[in-house]
Amino acid sequence: MRLLVLLIIAGCGSVVKQGVHKPTLSLPLSSPPSPPPLPTELLNDKATKAALRKAFLISPGDRIQIKVVGHSDLQVEAVVPANGEISFPGAGRIKVVGRSPQQIENSIAAALRGKEFVDPQVVVTITSLAPRRVFVLGAVKRPGGYETLLARPLTLVRLIALAGGFLDAADKEVLILLRRTPSGDKRYLIPFSALHNSKKDGSDILLLPGDVVIVREQQKIYVLGSVASPGGYVVEPGMTLTHVLALAGGLTRLADPKRVRLIRRLTNGSVRIAVVDIDQVFEGRVSDVLVQPGDVIFVPESLF
Repeated sequence: MRLLVLLIIAGCGSVVKQGVHKPTLSLPLSSPPSPPPLPTELLNDKATKAALRKAFLISPGDRIQIKVVGHSDLQVEAVVPANGEISFPGAGRIKVVGRSPQQIENSIAAALRGKEFVDPQVVVTITSLAPRRVFVLGAVKRPGGYETLLARPLTLVRLIALAGGFLDAADKEVLILLRRTPSGDKRYLIPFSALHNSKKDGSDILLLPGDVVIVREQQKIYVLGSVASPGGYVVEPGMTLTHVLALAGGLTRLADPKRVRLIRRLTNGSVRIAVVDIDQVFEGRVSDVLVQPGDVIFVPESLF
């Protein structure tokens, strides 16, 4: 018997016959992209730590108290509004957002000096901080916002742990970090496996308030047609066509095992389709076919 294998290249419609003297049936595998390098600018450097300290300067939602020592009538306690300004008697509207208590003290003292005050002693106290949060979205067990503290800021590995870890379908290889910086919004690709497995001190990534971490789902293989459970399946490296068909519950009684189609889009954009005789695979006459994420398997019904 001869095995008929159709390799149809999208756009050209060519048909190739392959005999049993070539027992390995395969499609070109698209080489997976190399993991991105770890962004060194994110590795707990001085700039990141400085940005972290700045993020814990006074922000909207913080509650602060301002008073002039020895003058009980000159005292204000308020929640910082969105516009970042607070009114203080004798000093007018004072910008407080993005400033330290000492900077605010100096501004108010300068505004009061000469107005019945020679050397006013202004004290600014932060009575409560609005939560500074980082966010994780996507394929984790508990997505959402998590509070980070100046004394113990969150890192990427700790954030994933707080979120309950990855879902089974998560793409653990590369995470996305979105960060707003003075020069604009930035998007980083983080090779999490390399980061998590690294024993190097300081290899974890320090997160800043407002950071958003996105965990994508793994790309799936889709099984359609005459199988018990059509749908998308996450597969491990090295899995073959028959393994995936088994995950889908196997072929139905109406399936045509001699015309199973494996559809693959290559990195150059072309599409190839292999028509596989599963019976001959099980008989050992041809080797099984390696599959990869993004493949589509279609099992037609028998014509007879």
